[in-house]
Amino acid sequence: EMSTPLLVGTYGEKLGHVDGKGKGVYAVRFDRETLSLVPFTPMPGLTTPQLGGASGLVNPTWLTSCGDGKVLYICDERGDGPGNLAAVSVDAATGALALLNSIPADDRAGGAACCHASVTPGGAHVVASNYCAGSVVAVARRADGSLD
Repeated sequence: EMSTPLLVGTYGEKLGHVDGKGKGVYAVRFDRETLSLVPFTPMPGLTTPQLGGASGLVNPTWLTSCGDGKVLYICDERGDGPGNLAAVSVDAATGALALLNSIPADDRAGGAACCHASVTPGGAHVVASNYCAGSVVAVARRADGSLD
């Protein structure tokens, strides 16, 4: 196949370091022949963001998967608090995303701006870091990939 599926996070609000105008997470494909981003068929791709807006994620800026690509972990960065760590299921055929759950990335030390996440070797936990406090939080993963 000449294309690679990609999920792209965005900033959706203006913060001190960015004038966020994104609307959520975008499902696109990278066309290796034309070196361009194209819609993720059958979804409209770049024109239809997912998980954004008032009921969704505000600044889904960091995305990582558990390895099998069925669950995605997203840092929803906030400038005024710890932000959230979200678990999202991924439909490989359509690129559709569904929020499993979202929890505060609270390190109990006043951390703000959840900015990076990684699944631990073996997959038992998701570790997220907070930019402003320079702190980390580890969250257990449930069998379905949601966060405990």
